[in-house]
Amino acid sequence: MGRGSIRNRAGGVIRALALAIALAAALACGAPELREPVALSLLALGDTGARPDDPPRVSAQLAVGAALAAEDRRLPVDALVLLGDHFYDAGLREDELVARVRANLVRPYCRFLALTAPRSPEVESACELPPG
Repeated sequence: MGRGSIRNRAGGVIRALALAIALAAALACGAPELREPVALSLLALGDTGARPDDPPRVSAQLAVGAALAAEDRRLPVDALVLLGDHFYDAGLREDELVARVRANLVRPYCRFLALTAPRSPEVESACELPPG
């Protein structure tokens, strides 16, 4: 099986997973005891990993993050769902943890993050938005 067919199959699995998540969330939000209809808005993307030393991929990821943030400003969303690989090629090593989380998650997607975890101070300066 070639790399392209593996990617196509993985893309199909990711799309099916995103649809299943959206359907489950919609069913949960539409519980009979609720009197008002509830809408759930999600943005989902996958395969977003980039090494900090790969400027073209990091630049593309920042453009995607900016587009998602613009869409959220236009029509606010309830959640951003990240699917697929975020940390290539051999996973996430401890010696690069902070740099990779800053580059792959915080910098491009900080609009959607609540930086309140115990180690957030190590990465929050990568977010170019004001707190809140």
